[in-house]
Amino acid sequence: MRSFFKIVLGSCLGIFLAFIAVFAIGAIVIGSFSSSMSSNSKVIDSESILRIDMSTPMPDKTNNIASEPFSFENNTFVGVIDAIKLINHAKTDDKIKGIYINPGGNFVSGPSAIKDLHEALMDFKTSKKFVYAYGENLTQGGYYISSVADKIFLNPMGDVTFRGMSIGMMYFKNLLEKLNIKMNIFYVGKFKSATEPLRADHMSTENRLQLKTFLNGMFDQTIADIALSRKIDVAQIKNIASQLLIQDPEDALKYKFIDQIAYEDEVFSEIKAKLKLKEKDKLHFVSLSEYYDATTLSKDYNASDKIAVIYAEGEINDGNGHDGEIGGQAYVQYLRKARFDDKIKAVVLRVNSPGGSAFASEQMWREIELIKKAGKKVVVSMGDYAASGGYYISCNADSIFANPNTITGSIGVFGIIPNLSGFFKDKLYITMDSVMTGPNAMGMSPYFDLNQTEANAIQKSVEKIYSTFTGRVSKGRRLSQVVVDSLAQGRIYSGKDALKIGLVDKIGGLDAAIASAIKMTKLKEYRVVEYPETKPPLQKIMDKISGKEESDDLVKGAVEAEIAKLAPEYIQAKKMLKNNKIQARLPFVVQYQ
Repeated sequence: MRSFFKIVLGSCLGIFLAFIAVFAIGAIVIGSFSSSMSSNSKVIDSESILRIDMSTPMPDKTNNIASEPFSFENNTFVGVIDAIKLINHAKTDDKIKGIYINPGGNFVSGPSAIKDLHEALMDFKTSKKFVYAYGENLTQGGYYISSVADKIFLNPMGDVTFRGMSIGMMYFKNLLEKLNIKMNIFYVGKFKSATEPLRADHMSTENRLQLKTFLNGMFDQTIADIALSRKIDVAQIKNIASQLLIQDPEDALKYKFIDQIAYEDEVFSEIKAKLKLKEKDKLHFVSLSEYYDATTLSKDYNASDKIAVIYAEGEINDGNGHDGEIGGQAYVQYLRKARFDDKIKAVVLRVNSPGGSAFASEQMWREIELIKKAGKKVVVSMGDYAASGGYYISCNADSIFANPNTITGSIGVFGIIPNLSGFFKDKLYITMDSVMTGPNAMGMSPYFDLNQTEANAIQKSVEKIYSTFTGRVSKGRRLSQVVVDSLAQGRIYSGKDALKIGLVDKIGGLDAAIASAIKMTKLKEYRVVEYPETKPPLQKIMDKISGKEESDDLVKGAVEAEIAKLAPEYIQAKKMLKNNKIQARLPFVVQYQ
């Protein structure tokens, strides 16, 4: 009898706790849903100022960013593409009287994205509406964006960083030797430097050449744009950077990098005066996310024919992937959906990827080939990166558009198999032993060294994939194999240089690529459909609750995001060692900061 009551009471307690859990989850869902509903009810005042805060993350596609684990907030992260559309919309929106830029001290952006935003702001100025920028700590990227402004204000305790561009790389060869960790490295391409940090203790001549060429080109473009906006001589700007002439706000004012040293309240007073408002009046700022929620950007929504824009953003991985990365299986399905939908007349593939899995890249290449065989046009728009695997999935398009600062090329592959047996034995006093049916049965385990047969097999596989890669480029770009081999070897190019050698067709952004697709298909009425489709806030919440987004992956992603801020080299090395598979990946990430 006592046991019976224990069971009954235990069951009642379980039901009660389950009820509490369901109630709590329901409250969270309802609260989040209410939050999302209220966020969409923002009313734009007739005297509004569009506030561009550059301290928030800005992916290529809106909200295509890894979410915080266990976070149920419905934050809108406006992507670069939509930010440009919003700036263009604000140009003719009578409710928007001007733009106020807050660069943010931790502003980070890719080389192509920042160029596109700069051009959009320059175009906005033709409306004769004002553009003001106020900064406390202006990074080079923050200053580049701010240089468009009619007036740049700097806090009296602020600073401007302008010193030129650099790429620093960390090398692990000596550490690995000290730890007795052997890296079995296989690669093709003398410029394919992804494995350099693991096999060398300094930068190779080839890698130094390609990085210097790219950085010089990007910095020259930056200086030219700043010189045009600020009416400063190019030679003087170069001298300011090389001599570190700007060390305080007074220096920035002296060299015409800013227009006024002021606190933000003083900037607000000047804006009020410009808008003919009284000092006691309140300024109505609207953020990009609020403007996005309140603005309809799509056109001809009821049109029957469609242009599919597929955003391929992030590293290329096998499987379905998560927000902020390209899952090969998921993207194959997006491409197939575009192929089988008779209403979709053309596909624009927006590529913003440093590459990754060679296998996943090949599967996506195949689907693009099938779309073309189905009689549909494919146009590629390159963002910050379309390198290595990112170029692999781009090369067979009917037309390729790139930004002048796009990092592309890097046509090469590599594979890495670590051998940890020495480390385990000498440092941890752990030894390994095995029983095998044959000399190769262990299957390239990191706990045993490769034999020569296994090493030869991996190198052969790497060379075969490289041959396939260059063959795809040769066919897609209509270049001879000899020419492709001379351009490949893992070498990176800017979009501007890639145009000269035939790896891309035109310089332009996503709008230009879409316009090209429309021209090819001769569509008069159309609507744009985007993939991946943006999930409603409630769906995202339910995915987290139901476990479709693995909590382990979410936590791991959040931890690695924090580590990446402190030690990006660690994250890059970890990605290169991922799954022991052959990869087509860019060895670094360039960020404008």
